[in-house]
Amino acid sequence: MSILSVFVDESGNFNMAPEDVSFYSIAFVFHNQSQDISTYVDRLDSVLETIDYPGTFVHTAPIIRGKDEYANLDRKTRLSIFNRFMQFLNKIPYSYFFLLYDKSDYDNQDALLNKMRKDIQNFINSSMVSFSGFDDIIIYYDDGQKDIAALLRAIFRSTFSSYAKFRHINQKDYRLAQAADFICTMETTAYKWEKGYITKSETKFFQKKSIFTKSYYNQIRRHRIIASSSDLYTIR
Repeated sequence: MSILSVFVDESGNFNMAPEDVSFYSIAFVFHNQSQDISTYVDRLDSVLETIDYPGTFVHTAPIIRGKDEYANLDRKTRLSIFNRFMQFLNKIPYSYFFLLYDKSDYDNQDALLNKMRKDIQNFINSSMVSFSGFDDIIIYYDDGQKDIAALLRAIFRSTFSSYAKFRHINQKDYRLAQAADFICTMETTAYKWEKGYITKSETKFFQKKSIFTKSYYNQIRRHRIIASSSDLYTIR
């Protein structure tokens, strides 16, 4: 039986007030379960255990900003965690799809959600050849935002019926869920750098835009799903 895993993570919120964060993003990480990554996961676990910090959960935005569980770690240690996870992502087979929205382009939350629903549905419709190669599609999401959870269930169930299954997860328990978080953060950071929204903590962590782009972002982008000339997306 062939199974496609879909790990989802988002960044931002649906507060449409002008003074709030002006963008919202969502990432989908796709992994064919027949491609075993357990060896790479074990290696990552072992490497992270050698770094002096509590736990092995990789939460990208706090690593970059030095917040939450990483508040007491210096940049060198946080960068070491970040780089080890980056190396893990460079070795495993996956693809991802990413969407970002500037909330100032929408009058209200419903308008933003409707646009997101159309974009995700269009992506699925254009990727149907790839999706049809699997017996089951399992969507993993921590239900961090109820509107997103409801949107995902509505789209995948209406399209795939019983083939789509949902798993409520804790991000700490799945490396690919952490990969979705990593990708969402990296793509959002690239957008912020392009638009001049980059923060001091992000600049301090990466030092230069050129370093961020060449050493990190370009490596991640190799896995991004882009429409072909026939407007069909291919999930590897």
